[in-house]
Amino acid sequence: MNQTHFSERINSLIDNLGHNKKTFAQSIQVSQPVVTHLCNGRNNPSLEILQKIVLNYPNINSEWLINGNGNLFKDDGSTELGKQMEVLENLDKLIVESNQSLHKAIKLIRDLKSTPKSI
Repeated sequence: MNQTHFSERINSLIDNLGHNKKTFAQSIQVSQPVVTHLCNGRNNPSLEILQKIVLNYPNINSEWLINGNGNLFKDDGSTELGKQMEVLENLDKLIVESNQSLHKAIKLIRDLKSTPKSI
């Protein structure tokens, strides 16, 4: 793992999460010097550190964190999930509208049946 590249990624991660080194260290339950050493390239992250980051920030793309491939945040289908939710909401509206139309039709049929027939 290239230390310089990892240090750039960890700095970017901290910035994108809106943390500083101290608050990031607290969030992953390590000491601030550990994070500082990662940020300045002095140390490579241990497996334990990587696990803590990924477990505490599940929306982080671990492949990006480890080797720089992809985007910082996962493209985990959250936009796809949003699209699916929109489709489901539209289907729900259609079902409600269909139900209302069906109830109107049933009422009309009942009204027609109960209306006296004239000759």
